[in-house]
Amino acid sequence: MNVPQGLGGKARRAWFSAQREQQLAREMTYVELDKASVDKVVRQLNMDAKAAKTAIIRAVNKVAISARAEIVRGVRTKLNVRAVALSRHYVKVSKARGDKFRASIHIPDVHISLGAFFPKREGSGIVYRLQKGGKVYYRPGWFINISKKRAAKKGLIAVYERVGELDLSSRRRGRRYVRPRYPIEQKWGPSLYSAISNIAEFSTGVYERKLHERLTMELDRQVQVILDRKDVKRTA
Repeated sequence: MNVPQGLGGKARRAWFSAQREQQLAREMTYVELDKASVDKVVRQLNMDAKAAKTAIIRAVNKVAISARAEIVRGVRTKLNVRAVALSRHYVKVSKARGDKFRASIHIPDVHISLGAFFPKREGSGIVYRLQKGGKVYYRPGWFINISKKRAAKKGLIAVYERVGELDLSSRRRGRRYVRPRYPIEQKWGPSLYSAISNIAEFSTGVYERKLHERLTMELDRQVQVILDRKDVKRTA
């Protein structure tokens, strides 16, 4: 990031804030309703504002969660990556709630941890594959760190390599002697955002229009569910 020279404190903060907003706009896909659609739902439910809000929030969140699953499946057609790692730690959904009828799917421009690419121990190192059906890489001296079995289920697996100079400060810990070790460095795979950008189906404008069409159908379905429940209560 090339920061302009000669900016004062307030101007510098404003510049970083503007850059952050541009980055978030590039990293997010939105699922939201316009005012006309909201008014239409309220009319369909006979001005029942509470029922209309319930139908809208359910529809928006359901479409957003299904979109996240679709994005994860799309990435996994290209990359040999764990689905649980993508859905829990990378492709995140901010749900609609209250009076906010908008859900956002956050796709950060970060590199995926190499631990998400099914690494396996082999000999004195590890083997892994980045692409589906692609080349298998062998890295001697690298190792997998899994602190707990529960962490493995959540996709919290990391790959490290010992680098740099020996850490001699760790030779004595109380009465126990500890073998000096090199500092460790975590290893990363390809960028998630670039992987998604290379899939034509998820180009921002096309995919958001597709989600809006899906949202309209899902909203009609949620409204019908509420109307059917009301009819059942009246006849009971």
